Amino acid sequence: MNAMPRLMCHWVAGYPDAERFKQAIRAIDGIDAVEWLEIQLPFSDPLADGPVIMAANHAVLRTGASTLSSFALIRELRGKLRCKLALMTYANIPLVMGLERFTTEMNACGAEALIVPDLPYDSPEGEALMTACRQAGIDWIPVFSPGMSGERLKAMLEFCTGFVYVTRKVGITGSESAGQPTAFDLIRQIRQLSKLPVALGFGIQSVATVKQISAWADIAVIGSHLLRLYTDGGLEKMAAFLGEFQAR
Repeated sequence: MNAMPRLMCHWVAGYPDAERFKQAIRAIDGIDAVEWLEIQLPFSDPLADGPVIMAANHAVLRTGASTLSSFALIRELRGKLRCKLALMTYANIPLVMGLERFTTEMNACGAEALIVPDLPYDSPEGEALMTACRQAGIDWIPVFSPGMSGERLKAMLEFCTGFVYVTRKVGITGSESAGQPTAFDLIRQIRQLSKLPVALGFGIQSVATVKQISAWADIAVIGSHLLRLYTDGGLEKMAAFLGEFQAR
């Protein structure tokens, strides 16, 4: 695979406020290299996220945002986006809301995929949510990490639809690191077992890093870096970074 991977851009619903959230999403959606928008429902204890995304979650929650208000905000984007939409959340949110209601809200937003990093596929709750997603026509996207056993890898791939989400390392998001062979070894195993596109994320901060993973991944996930750029320099700084991908 020699072409540059497509991008998946991660953002927190409602950050930094409703209007500027929509401005940021429109700016991201306007970049041809972006294939997926991954919008996170704000949560008080986002365990898989580093300090940048965690701070964005807390900032949104301090405005009084709720899961339902976040869904309503995302729903305003329906029919206005070029990109595919995935939602990311933590297990407590769909389990408390109720799985049928949660997937109904997802469908109303036009979301095609769901990422829940803290819900094992083989837990009773995971199995129930997978079933609810399948019934609602939503792709279930488990998160694959380096070091997982071959047996678990094969089992998870049987349930995975849409694309395969791989982390470059075990841990939280948002720190740059050299490409880890263990992540690439994991992708090599996945390629032998599945024809689904592979998304690779955690710690991607530059065009150079995206180029580095072009031999391995179909999709590069960028999250913390986008939010950091936006927080430090506003929409202009974030858009300038994404603009580096336009002609590639």
